[in-house]
Amino acid sequence: MGHIPYAWDSFKTLLRETPIKIAIAATLGATIASGISYHHESTRDYNIPLSFSEKTQLERDAERKEKKLGPMTVYLTTTNDATMNVFESYNLAGRPILPNVDHTFAMELEMVMDPTYKTHHYSLAELLKAIPYEADAALEELKDFNTFRGDLGTPLSHFDSSWNESHIDHYRTEWRTVCSTDSKGNSDCHQESYQVYDHTTHTYTYHPDSGEKASTTLDALLLKCPVLKFPEILPVPSQTNAEGEYVAEKTHPKKEGETIFSPERYMSIATIWRRGSTLMTNLPIISENVQALRRDANYWRLAKRTAKSDSYNTPSPIDNGPAEFQVVDHTKKHGRTTQRAIGEIVEGVSKAKNIAPKLERTIQEYIAVVLDHKPGNARKLRSEILDLTREIYNGNFKSGEDVDGFRWWMVALLTLGGAAMGGLIGYGWDHLGNELEWYEDNLPPESRWENRHNWDNNRRS
Repeated sequence: MGHIPYAWDSFKTLLRETPIKIAIAATLGATIASGISYHHESTRDYNIPLSFSEKTQLERDAERKEKKLGPMTVYLTTTNDATMNVFESYNLAGRPILPNVDHTFAMELEMVMDPTYKTHHYSLAELLKAIPYEADAALEELKDFNTFRGDLGTPLSHFDSSWNESHIDHYRTEWRTVCSTDSKGNSDCHQESYQVYDHTTHTYTYHPDSGEKASTTLDALLLKCPVLKFPEILPVPSQTNAEGEYVAEKTHPKKEGETIFSPERYMSIATIWRRGSTLMTNLPIISENVQALRRDANYWRLAKRTAKSDSYNTPSPIDNGPAEFQVVDHTKKHGRTTQRAIGEIVEGVSKAKNIAPKLERTIQEYIAVVLDHKPGNARKLRSEILDLTREIYNGNFKSGEDVDGFRWWMVALLTLGGAAMGGLIGYGWDHLGNELEWYEDNLPPESRWENRHNWDNNRRS
């Protein structure tokens, strides 16, 4: 028992003479934060929000009007519902009463893959098989957009070549007196030089041939494509149905003051595939920037007449350049934004076309490994299924549901935050402990109280 008082005294000495309190508090803060964030992310991983598209209802609505759904509607609803089937199966696999995630996930996937189970109107296998063909039809509908994206590269290349810019910073030498004192109290002062920013020379070199080609090719492209408009209107279902409403309410949190979901809330969730699609998100961006390009073409047609090389000094390293240079700069920005927005739509569809067959094969292999005990790594296959499904969904529904699941970066971020907060608390503990002499055993209680009283008075003054 004699070792305990000795250990306690040693521990108090350590607390008194070292800043270990900061490390202890930081470690404790990081541990608590990482535990809480890990639990939160684990819960989130099996609670992916689900929003089915009411595809069958849309088909019934179109049939009643003696019409057919457009190619993009068919493709997007198929892609949305295929990915939602996978996410729903994964959510069910994460129920805490079920210990074997792989077994449950494989069983749920087997049911939604098999058309005979009729868990949904379309089986997952049917949806995945349809995606490549429907993607081809959707890409055909995007043909004008994709052609415009490619053709836009020519004038943008000429705009890139029309101007060169350079910015050279200049510095001047200044002097200051530096003094130091050695251990014997002897002082020594001397002059020391240092560099101070003075000004910047900005040089803009204009290349008329490229500027003329940029103007000609952009005008020709805009004349060739006077209107860039998507030909299809994505429909809204006339109603939502019980099956979709059930999963929507089960996987979406209620808003403040909301006891049950209203018909409007159900409809809002059922149309996330539409308004959250990369297509609908990017079309306004494309339209806005194409209109800007038309204005830019007019501005440059005038600006190129006065464009010339120039060089001047300013007291700042930042400079916007001559007015003619700025016209080109804005044109390039609008053009590249247009290309990027179109590219996201087209590449999302192309990606789903290529990934869907691989996803179907991986699901079949996973089911065989888990349920039929074929050789293979179930955990790796499960991870691949989720990664492929998320890649398809995020590429086509950039403003859709948050399907990212467990976020390791969030755990790391909160752990660092917890460590920082704990470190601050530890610093305060260390400072107060030294001020109030908490670890001095030789002080009587009244002296401890006197120290604290004096510290309080000093702090107030």
